[in-house]
Amino acid sequence: MRDTRESVQRLGKLIRPEGLDDSVGIVSHSFGDWVSRQAIANTPDHCVRQLVSVTPGLKLGLITAGLHMATLGCIPELNILSDPDSAFLNLDLDDRLPLDNRVRRTVIWSRIDECVRKVSLEAVPSIEVLDVWATHLTAVLQPNVMRMIAARLT
Repeated sequence: MRDTRESVQRLGKLIRPEGLDDSVGIVSHSFGDWVSRQAIANTPDHCVRQLVSVTPGLKLGLITAGLHMATLGCIPELNILSDPDSAFLNLDLDDRLPLDNRVRRTVIWSRIDECVRKVSLEAVPSIEVLDVWATHLTAVLQPNVMRMIAARLT
């Protein structure tokens, strides 16, 4: 089994200032959003200024819920996403900081998603939310999504 804490720690080491320029941006897909949020939250001296999450895993979709039941909880990522408290952990990054000092966040939802469900993010003031006509897996392959990501990382 994979250790999600180890993934968070590895990313946390990569986003520290040593050897990096002034700031970095992270582009995540699916469960990578959760790993990125935990790494940023657990690394107070991080250099992340932008997080773009493409079809983030915040709530299980039809396929992943079925897979979670069929595997009897053996997939750590699905265990996390099946529990709202765990899935939403650190959703509001830097919530103690003024809005202009926070990590800039963009979430890109796919309108046809069999793997994760779209959830309301209205309670988090610093998240820009966009929708695209894509599936969970094809969203990261579309040129228009690549342009959206590039525009937010500059």
